[in-house]
Amino acid sequence: CLVGSEMCIRDRYRDKHKMEAQVELRQHIWKRNSLTVWVGAGTVFSKFSNIRSRHILPNYGLGYRWEFKKNVNVRLDYGFGKAGQSGFLFSINEAF
Repeated sequence: CLVGSEMCIRDRYRDKHKMEAQVELRQHIWKRNSLTVWVGAGTVFSKFSNIRSRHILPNYGLGYRWEFKKNVNVRLDYGFGKAGQSGFLFSINEAF
């Protein structure tokens, strides 16, 4: 669900299998500050024969990282999706 979305449907994209890919570039800027940009796509499906390219959901965005302590980042990301969807994500630690 996107923050501030009026039509928030939880678990809308669930199935037995999922396939996703993401490419991310992280760039150290100054002291404990970094920026990141990413692009990705993903889909869910019940079996491999049901994969359809029209069901692949693209995403991209940018983010700010502040190194709270060694290997622990505070993240603020802004991402964009299909059909003009967008939203903020705040978290501590990295996804990988």
